[in-house]
Amino acid sequence: MGQRASLQLAFDQMAAEKIQRIVETSLGLYKRTTGDDAFREAIKDFLL
Repeated sequence: MGQRASLQLAFDQMAAEKIQRIVETSLGLYKRTTGDDAFREAIKDFLL
């Protein structure tokens, strides 16, 4: 495998891991805002 292919593979793996973390974080935030009224109101107040 050439250097460019190795770099591309490393980048692809890193990008996939970061995307997975974003999805997990977003899902956790979604679950918390839909399941916790006080948290949802605190977020809304913060955004105002």
